[in-house]
Amino acid sequence: MTFLQQNTLANQWKLQLGQQQVYPMLSYQYDVILGGVLTSFSKISGMVLKSAEVTAVNEGGRNQPYLFRDSRKNIHTMTLEKGYGTLDLLELSNKVIDVTILLRKQDLSIVQAYATSYAVVQEIKLSDLEASDTKVLIQSMTVAYTILSPAKNVLESCRKLERENAISHENVSPKIAAEQNKRDTKQTENINQQKIQNKNETLNIVKKQNQRAMQKQRQENEYHAVKNMRQQKEIASKVEL
Repeated sequence: MTFLQQNTLANQWKLQLGQQQVYPMLSYQYDVILGGVLTSFSKISGMVLKSAEVTAVNEGGRNQPYLFRDSRKNIHTMTLEKGYGTLDLLELSNKVIDVTILLRKQDLSIVQAYATSYAVVQEIKLSDLEASDTKVLIQSMTVAYTILSPAKNVLESCRKLERENAISHENVSPKIAAEQNKRDTKQTENINQQKIQNKNETLNIVKKQNQRAMQKQRQENEYHAVKNMRQQKEIASKVEL
């Protein structure tokens, strides 16, 4: 059914029409931004756009349990694979704080951008080595993340850069990576500021605890000093008698 036919049918049935999709989308048309570097991978797996922990509660008299959504965020892992020697993942891993994936149409224009809110490189490994095997040596990077969502700001900035450089046919990859690098730098600064704030708060808590402990110790010392003084007076009075 065409989009026009769907629109006519939706109007007749008074239904809301879904967004018109770009079809078909090819799974090999994409780019990846890691640590301010625009690159490509042969395979990406583990892209979870939304998930939730669901708890089932059984109640007497019901054949079906009640299902409740848990608001806690899950940790997901994304695996990115590419041929060895095309990119030093070990050197890049220290710079990765998020992952951005750009999806392209068949005409290579960017149709969607997805980005993680925060990411941590969990593992980097090589494929198995075997003397009798002629397969390409693959390196893979496993990245842990919580949320992968559409990144409208990255999408618009990338589209703008490509439109501005369409006439000159200039390679916009460095510019796109630079834009993302600014975002990464700002996010890193925010994370560092949060760490400093948390550290200061912890130090303040420890300082207050030490002050309370010292005050309690002084009170105990004063109490024992008064008690000893009273005991000495009582002994002295008994000796006089």
